[in-house]
Amino acid sequence: MYLDIFYALSGIGFGTIFGFLSGLVPSLHINQLLPFMARLGPTELYFCVLFASILFACLSFVPAYFFMIPSESNYASTFPGQEFFQKGKAYFALKISLYGILFSTIFSAPFVFVLYFYSKQIVSIYPYIIVPILGFCLLFLIVKKLKNIFSIVVILLSGALGYVCLRTEMVQNPLFILVGGLFGLSASIYLLKQKHKWVQQTTKTEKIPGLIKNGVFSNLLSLFVTFFPGLGSGFAAVIGNELKLIKDKIGYFQIIGGISISVMIFSFLNIYFTGKARTGSAYYLPLQIPWYYTYIFAIIFVVICVFIALAVGKLFVKIGNKIGDKAKYVVPIILFVLAAITTNWFGILVFILCGLTGYICIISNNSRTLMMVSIIFPVLLFFI
Repeated sequence: MYLDIFYALSGIGFGTIFGFLSGLVPSLHINQLLPFMARLGPTELYFCVLFASILFACLSFVPAYFFMIPSESNYASTFPGQEFFQKGKAYFALKISLYGILFSTIFSAPFVFVLYFYSKQIVSIYPYIIVPILGFCLLFLIVKKLKNIFSIVVILLSGALGYVCLRTEMVQNPLFILVGGLFGLSASIYLLKQKHKWVQQTTKTEKIPGLIKNGVFSNLLSLFVTFFPGLGSGFAAVIGNELKLIKDKIGYFQIIGGISISVMIFSFLNIYFTGKARTGSAYYLPLQIPWYYTYIFAIIFVVICVFIALAVGKLFVKIGNKIGDKAKYVVPIILFVLAAITTNWFGILVFILCGLTGYICIISNNSRTLMMVSIIFPVLLFFI
């Protein structure tokens, strides 16, 4: 028992390190660090993967709101977050999303039981439904977000880059190159070109309405995308908008936060129920510990990680207010260093092309949700 506790605490310790790295380093995803975690023993690996993944989900909103550099799971919140940043309320946007994470977790139990009773049945009909559903979602996304001639350019380039990264073996560390370029590098280029000024931020916040309602909606939307690879939180947010579940920006931030954590938790549980890994984190999770303990640990870790992220957000307010505009020069340097370390020369070229594609999307006033084609398209081809 003593050794089990020791290994559990050791795993949480490693999880804290990996969670901070993936959450705070712009565009670095927890999936990129999972191979390093895999060297741990089973008990350490279990707690490391679970804690690091949840901490990543919480902390990744910090660079998204303070530097406009999102992760794959929260890119849909970046531009609405910029409006709060311009008002000195980046910390308030962060708090809204973190509360969305907390309340989504609190109200997740009924949806967990839906997974428990029906996930096997849904997976059993995969061969008949996954291609039509992914195809419909791809067309739905294109039709809804098509805005101008540049929309077509972004769609074609995103699809091609996604194919090169995810369906060939030409690019090392393909997910970072794709997501980091399209959503991270593009945003950092935009900040440099627009001569973006640091606005003095405050930790003062306001009342957050709709937490219970949006907590339920987050789980509902997450349940759908959990079963279909290639459909992430951004697409779930698009569905939420179309169904009029999202009423305002505060609700939008809550639901984006809630979806990011619900998809993560559901993926951990879904691999117990079906053997299918919806996320990289779930694939690496040892399954010796029963699923209900995993769910309980996830709830506990969410509470801890939300408070950690709130504390880190306050620290970023203090640091950002001191260094000001210098922060925007650090982000592209970090991104290129990570790309140089983790990929090959061809990967760096693709990384730059992804950044330019994302930049075209931004300056042409198109929704960055369009670039989800980069993931949905190659996943659809895989099943075809």
